[in-house]
Amino acid sequence: LTPSHYPDQITKEKGILTGLLQWERENPNIKSIRPDYKAAVAKKFAQEGPYGTYYELLLTDRQQYLTEGSRSNLFFIKDQVVYSAHDSKILLGITRKHVRQAITASGSVLAEKMLTLDDVRSGAADAAFITSSPIDILAIRAIEDLKLSSAVNPLLKKIDQAYQAIVKTYLASRSPGHTL
Repeated sequence: LTPSHYPDQITKEKGILTGLLQWERENPNIKSIRPDYKAAVAKKFAQEGPYGTYYELLLTDRQQYLTEGSRSNLFFIKDQVVYSAHDSKILLGITRKHVRQAITASGSVLAEKMLTLDDVRSGAADAAFITSSPIDILAIRAIEDLKLSSAVNPLLKKIDQAYQAIVKTYLASRSPGHTL
């Protein structure tokens, strides 16, 4: 089992630190645990980043496109559009499905487009965030040495509020005594 790391309140409010790892999954839609992948992730996590310990690693492909996190999905925001890799390039999850609904509920659209770190440096994104089942939505404060103001991005806040409403509705519908 992989150890779980849940962010504290300060990390949730400020955003997370992320590093980069060049790695492509052989079949992105199938979760497989490879010893060489686990070793590469562990080695990178053991390194200190420019602003401290990494919370998550963002995977890059051979062309340096940012695809997903080592244990999360990755999204970027530019103006009122949210970008993420095409479903065929990443490991899909239940949280991603609900985040897509939250993006729509927030008045935004999801566009399938991958960015490089250089794209982000040159202004192709205003904010970035990751998602996964144990952590829901987390703003990214830095990718390696690139600082982002994701935690204060108004659209990201709206997406998170919409996502929390979806989760609340889901949980209420499954509570004892609830009838559909």
